[in-house]
Amino acid sequence: MTPGDILKKCHSLSVAKTREMGDEYAELVFFSKDLEKWDEVLSEVLGPAEKKRDARPSREQQGLTRKLGGVRHGQTLFAKKCVQGTVVAMYWPWRDRTHITLKLGLIA
Repeated sequence: MTPGDILKKCHSLSVAKTREMGDEYAELVFFSKDLEKWDEVLSEVLGPAEKKRDARPSREQQGLTRKLGGVRHGQTLFAKKCVQGTVVAMYWPWRDRTHITLKLGLIA
């Protein structure tokens, strides 16, 4: 499973901007109004969120996500182990409350 495989399942969802798209890392921006739809697809592929927005990240979660900028209180983390490593997806909400950055990566 790669970030590209996951994004193929998200093809019908709106994207405001694609910042980066690679085999092991993707970063895009979507609209907050579509959060429920993104949750549905990512939960289907990666399972329920490991760290919800209102929870503090554990040290393990911080260590796992360090290469992708880390995860903090106010952000959401999905993670699933696979043959190649761990696939993580993180929501980074913007202060404008209109946009959310999605960071999706494969951590070996």
